[in-house]
Amino acid sequence: MSRHARVLGATAVAVVVVLTSAQPVAAQGADPGVPPPPGAAPAPTGAVPAPPAAVTPGAPAPTATVADEKFNPATELALQGGATQLHLYGIGSTLVDVWGALGMHASEMLAFHVGLGYQRGATPNGLRMERMRLGFDFEMVVDRFRPGIGIDLWRLGFRRANELETIWTWGPSAFVTVAFDAVYLGDHALFIKARLDGSVALFEKATTWSPSLGIGVRFVFPGEKK
Repeated sequence: MSRHARVLGATAVAVVVVLTSAQPVAAQGADPGVPPPPGAAPAPTGAVPAPPAAVTPGAPAPTATVADEKFNPATELALQGGATQLHLYGIGSTLVDVWGALGMHASEMLAFHVGLGYQRGATPNGLRMERMRLGFDFEMVVDRFRPGIGIDLWRLGFRRANELETIWTWGPSAFVTVAFDAVYLGDHALFIKARLDGSVALFEKATTWSPSLGIGVRFVFPGEKK
């Protein structure tokens, strides 16, 4: 073998050795999945670790307390004025109607009252009439609305304009009502109220019925909170 051939062979062997020893290092840098050789420092990833979350002293958790707000009953005084159309013996008479009631708003949805009313007017042919009523009613309180039912006893008198004697009759009646609170003034309210009643005149053996409409004010006096 010539001298040049030996030199070329030695050079080739040296190149192979150098390439073989450099291959793991290049592979390590190119492929992050290849573990580094023992004792070698891990390759930098370029990720900056997030700083620890700031710990701030929080406010103490609020105590989960629910106020037991019980309904506070209230005394009510209602005053109302309006008109009613009294139908007796097939004749309709327009009467002025005033009514006062005292009671209690006993629960969130229930109120009851004792009332006293007075009506006065005349028939188309000049027969003067007046009626007094004493009654009791229940009302369901639904927001601004108050539908109700009740009963009362009444006494009706009528006479002609040129006569001094008044003829009286009396009887029981049942009625339904509905009121709407139009304006609130603090605890008090201005309301509109409609009523329809039917009754029996015991002495005259006659039936009557009368629709009425009025406006009024309800004074409310809450009781002491417990």
